Amino acid sequence: MKNHISNLGKILTKTQQKKINGGSFNPCPCSSEYELYSDGSCSYPASGTAWGTPFPGGRCLGTLQNDFCCS
Repeated sequence: MKNHISNLGKILTKTQQKKINGGSFNPCPCSSEYELYSDGSCSYPASGTAWGTPFPGGRCLGTLQNDFCCS
């Protein structure tokens, strides 16, 4: 049990995350609701986790593509 508790702060690889989450999940799909910046970049709120709970204050940074902000 002690070994399991000590691994709580371990950073997981993308492969390990997919294995735990049951596949891929993109919290930053393209969005038509965004803020555009003077340097041409844009940002929008993260869509949340695979379980539907949002990332508190999380934002996706991307570029404008066909009137959508995509990361």
